[in-house]
Amino acid sequence: MLSGCFYANTSQAPIATTYPYTEQQRMQAAHHWDVLARHEATSILQRERVRNRDLHISEPDEALNAYSGGEFGRGFRALLTSELVSRGANLTTVPTANSANITFDVEVVEHRDRGFIRPPSVLLPRSRRALR
Repeated sequence: MLSGCFYANTSQAPIATTYPYTEQQRMQAAHHWDVLARHEATSILQRERVRNRDLHISEPDEALNAYSGGEFGRGFRALLTSELVSRGANLTTVPTANSANITFDVEVVEHRDRGFIRPPSVLLPRSRRALR
């Protein structure tokens, strides 16, 4: 009888939970773009559809894209081209009937300055810690 009363006094509202913890890598240095280019080149060349085919990396269509990758897009294109060639891919400057077309888009996102962020107290000089 007691077990039957247990469910009568419990809430029927859903219990709030959060999303699982995830991480996102930030592209903060040219080396990060190089790592991404290496990863993408490897992924491209592992695909069965592009084996034994010429590859063509398309130029970005600035008219269709409101956001321009600018120097980041040009830099990534050069890094990706270099990685593909170093792995033995045959790249063409003009697409052909049998070439596989590679397209990518780079969007530069500018963030507002977050302002001053107080360093942890362990990083303060000893004289400032004494004043606290």
